[in-house]
Amino acid sequence: MAVDNDTLGAALGILSAMPDTAASSAAAAAASAAAAQEAADAVDVATVEETLAYMDMGGSSQPADEVAVTGSAPSITAATNTMYVCGAVSTISFTPNPKGLSGVQFTSGSTAAVLTVPGTVKFPAWFDKDHLETNVTYEITVRNGVYGTVGVWA
Repeated sequence: MAVDNDTLGAALGILSAMPDTAASSAAAAAASAAAAQEAADAVDVATVEETLAYMDMGGSSQPADEVAVTGSAPSITAATNTMYVCGAVSTISFTPNPKGLSGVQFTSGSTAAVLTVPGTVKFPAWFDKDHLETNVTYEITVRNGVYGTVGVWA
């Protein structure tokens, strides 16, 4: 968090006017808040780095195998590090592998597809798996059976 010199000077002036115990408490609280923010930022950076590593086409984090799937209502139990590529589907059941990456790509046709995944899979807040759009291709990747990412192409 960046602080300009005027703000820092004003804060130091207030702290110097406080009794020693109050100044110490305020300084400790400020240091604690700064440490908590740094810890929160570190978690965000790790998540971003993992996402970027996955997106790197040459990276070892990419699913190693790609499997073509036929049918309009596939039921897939994923192997680790495998991407399943489907065509247009009316319904699709996808159970990700609990280790590594697993993913599925499918197209929702003129009638919106119905997607079934375990309730333990967490998706970004903007994605509503219960209300897929029509005429859209989805790519869902799940890490360790829990953390799902979604790509959408109209």
